[in-house]
Amino acid sequence: MKINIVENDSADNNFTHTLESPYANKELAKSSMSVVALTTAPAFSEVLASITPNGPVLYIQDRDHAFQWYIQKGFPRHDYYDETWLKWYDGMAQGADQKGVWDEAWTAFHHALAGYLERNAIDIPRICWRLGRAHIARENYDLAPLYLEAARRLSDPEQDINLIGMVLIEKAVLASLAQRLEDYTAALEHLNEYFVFPSGPGASVGEKAAQSVFRDGYTNHQWLDGTGQPIKSSLILATGYYQVSLDMNRKLGNKQGIAFALANLGDVWRKLGDKKRALACWHEAIPYLSEIEDQETAGMVNQWMGEL
Repeated sequence: MKINIVENDSADNNFTHTLESPYANKELAKSSMSVVALTTAPAFSEVLASITPNGPVLYIQDRDHAFQWYIQKGFPRHDYYDETWLKWYDGMAQGADQKGVWDEAWTAFHHALAGYLERNAIDIPRICWRLGRAHIARENYDLAPLYLEAARRLSDPEQDINLIGMVLIEKAVLASLAQRLEDYTAALEHLNEYFVFPSGPGASVGEKAAQSVFRDGYTNHQWLDGTGQPIKSSLILATGYYQVSLDMNRKLGNKQGIAFALANLGDVWRKLGDKKRALACWHEAIPYLSEIEDQETAGMVNQWMGEL
């Protein structure tokens, strides 16, 4: 079933792979398993405790819950201390993340994290980011910040510039979805400092970052259930990514990015039954679409408006 939503193909769509290198699936076998100890980083439990005093307890409870869920679902059990199976869990988790199967991603990333913690591997910050992302998608907005902040603190500011940028993006998405206005405003300021300001570590990839966030929204916008109907939880998640992409593009002055984010965000609100928000997005999108002379998308938006 084809969904008529706007896909922005004009920008470089390789941002996510660029950011995740050397952690993308295709690079996993040759890079992430070359274990390098985090000799300069505090112990994982110390980092969690520095975020919140009960951080280590929250992690253990969440890990045990994930392991129990995995067993109950009857997934194959392997020794994640073994390098081959550790890579298998990591690959399983990344595949589930890409398909939006968030419970599976959550439990597999926990298996991978347990193995990487045993090795004190460089992959720990990446897995923490992924776990935070999974918890956002699972609407567990209380646990997500623990993993995202752990990922930031365990990352090397000079070596992990891209990973830190992705953590900041997910923090903004979390604040948007949790409707924490002050947190969202602060998260956007951090994103601007990182990706928009000329002196920011990620300034050279600012537009690619906004495009990557848009594509996360687009991916969740497309998911359908077994009967061909939109999945409400995926639509809700899409609103967070589209909103962050919209606000990043506003700051970047990218009119096409603004127009496409508004057009698709309106369609998501329509599918969620919020006609007022849908119309507000589309009314704002029309002038931008006229300015960039995108008659095709403008026609689609006008059609959506007529169907309300």
